[in-house]
Amino acid sequence: MSQLSPTWAASAPETAPFALAVDGVRAADAWGTATSRDRRTGLLGTDGLAGALWIDRCSCVHTFGMRYPLDVAFLDRAGLVLATAAMKPSRLGRPRFRARSVLEMPAGRLRDWNISTGSVITFVDRTI
Repeated sequence: MSQLSPTWAASAPETAPFALAVDGVRAADAWGTATSRDRRTGLLGTDGLAGALWIDRCSCVHTFGMRYPLDVAFLDRAGLVLATAAMKPSRLGRPRFRARSVLEMPAGRLRDWNISTGSVITFVDRTI
């Protein structure tokens, strides 16, 4: 069976706790990391992702142990996209020291959701 949500997430893909918006337009569902263990685990153990993963307090990511390539957006405190990167499995990303958080998604989603440097990403809590 395919794992399409973070392995540590209690919610199923259709009930991701956040809605992700790009420049004010809803783009996808998203999960957010709540603990340092969630941040360390990230998307390990997944076969894909139905949405995106927001990792707060993060400025560098790796894809060691990943089964699929990722698109990554580095965000400042206000959600402004500072940089983007396409990462193949088994790679160490370059740190973006001004970044406050990272948004990880399956490869191709940056283009599909019109995310580029200068875009503003916002999250709406869907559990309310």
